[in-house]
Amino acid sequence: MSASQKVVVTTGDAFVAATQDKNVQEIVASGHLTGVPSVRLSPGQGLHGADKNATITFANGADGVQLSSDNRIVGLRLEVAPNKRAVFNDTTVTSLGRIELRNLNRYLHSFILILDLFISIFPFSISLL
Repeated sequence: MSASQKVVVTTGDAFVAATQDKNVQEIVASGHLTGVPSVRLSPGQGLHGADKNATITFANGADGVQLSSDNRIVGLRLEVAPNKRAVFNDTTVTSLGRIELRNLNRYLHSFILILDLFISIFPFSISLL
């Protein structure tokens, strides 16, 4: 596999496997992935939807996507339970780098980034477009 590999996923299992593969830099979600457990994007990994209907529904009781550093999530719908986080960051990393979140359809109350410590201590940039 090349370091810049792009993978199209159509099932929850394929999505989880792609997030765990350090060689995969771009994950393209196609269709409606359901029952997905919480996942973590590796540094530099990106996630985007294949089209405007791309949706990831996380398993009941699971948070959504954990960001590490230099991640991007573009053009998809993330669905989680009302008391869970659709997107959150890894609070153990020393820098978030650049985080890009664009064209996301999500339940507003479940879209939470835990940035409190990082805002005052670690350099990073975030763009919510």
